[in-house]
Amino acid sequence: QEVDLFGEACEGSSTWGKWTFRVQPLLELPLLDGSQTVRIHQNSKGIGELGSRLWDGSIVLARFVEKLGPQFFQDKKCIELGCGTGLAGIVAGLTGADIILTDKAALLHLINYNIEENFKPRPEGWRKRIDAQELLWGSGNPFGHQFDVLLGADLTYDFEDLPVLISTFQDLIREGGVILLAFGVERAAIPRFFELIEETRSQANNQRNIGFEVGRIWKEDELGQLKVPSTIYTIHIVELYAVALQTN
Repeated sequence: QEVDLFGEACEGSSTWGKWTFRVQPLLELPLLDGSQTVRIHQNSKGIGELGSRLWDGSIVLARFVEKLGPQFFQDKKCIELGCGTGLAGIVAGLTGADIILTDKAALLHLINYNIEENFKPRPEGWRKRIDAQELLWGSGNPFGHQFDVLLGADLTYDFEDLPVLISTFQDLIREGGVILLAFGVERAAIPRFFELIEETRSQANNQRNIGFEVGRIWKEDELGQLKVPSTIYTIHIVELYAVALQTN
């Protein structure tokens, strides 16, 4: 049996509903420009955290931000919510983003390990572009500034988490900033998520004076990105723009 970063023996397969799929302890993702192969360690058994293993959305989002290129990230402050193993944020950092990767404290060891693993081949200055910090949704903004770009993958699957997730968006993103989210279309909570996004533009439902407008939605057939071999969900990416609400 293979053993992952945490010394856990990897099972031959994992079961999710009617699907059975292989959980590899290490994903290797060659960058499109050929400069490097990104190596992401994950825990086959989840160590109690769903974020300790890779999901489809993070792989699609990683390829998407890589294709955006360094020009998109130039002079922008970026953050990733619920980064899990850190794949999308690490690829953004390697693409040129100055970014903070955030998740629960239990995942920081894994995130930092993956950061160090992938930034070792780069000059020293590159490592200063990326950091990992604990952030619990709904805890406000501890960073002292707001962000131009917010990334997230597979965040919108739990009905109960949606209000606090959106309030965290409002705490972190500046007016005019953009949120890029990868999500599984089949997730039951997705229609409710977009309803709540629309409600942010109503002053009566908004205490933070920031609402969101839905921009483009890239569908899976438009993305043409690499996904895990045993795909569970159809992944789309949506852009949300932060707009200031008119005060009476």
